[in-house]
Amino acid sequence: MQQSRTFPFVLLVEDHGDSRLILKLLLETLEYHVLAAANGKQALEIARNEKISLIITDFDLPDMTGAALLRLLNKYDGVIQPPSIVLTAHDEKEYRRMSDEAGCKAYLLKPVNFDLLVETIERLLCETTAPDDSEENAINEIPCTAKQT
Repeated sequence: MQQSRTFPFVLLVEDHGDSRLILKLLLETLEYHVLAAANGKQALEIARNEKISLIITDFDLPDMTGAALLRLLNKYDGVIQPPSIVLTAHDEKEYRRMSDEAGCKAYLLKPVNFDLLVETIERLLCETTAPDDSEENAINEIPCTAKQT
């Protein structure tokens, strides 16, 4: 049984333990409840059992890419894919394209600019909780291929 919550649940998928721990602790200081996974398989299991508000995933995971993870989440019955952010050291267009095609809403480069990450999280969560107006959401959405500021 899921607990009632007043703050968003973030699924953080990062295979490097130190990076995962630092991001988790920083996000928790902002009152996000962070569920952490070290690989795609763990992330899929968490997504099956929890209502996730946002996904932050590394592109290079030991068992699949972040893009593959997002595509798999789209296929789950009863699991609505929340907005997602791909964090990666890859600045090549091909990685951005694969992430975009998988449905990610933002593509941020490592090393992580924490202020930019928080700004992106807040924007995506705001867009998801705003009244459904597909035309407005299409205008506000920043595709993965957009350059980060």
